[in-house]
Amino acid sequence: MDSSLLIGLEMAGVLGLALAWGGYELWSLRKWRERDKKEREAGAGGDAQQASDTDKQQGR
Repeated sequence: MDSSLLIGLEMAGVLGLALAWGGYELWSLRKWRERDKKEREAGAGGDAQQASDTDKQQGR
């Protein structure tokens, strides 16, 4: 095999791995953000529910 062909294949492989890794990191970041958003929404909904229960107990 010609050495330039091997170098080209190696460069293509490294570039492919770098792009795949970057894509995976972006995908995992999106998953983290979705999970955090759901936790915040659940926490905000729980706080609102807790506040309304407290208001009921106080006769408001």
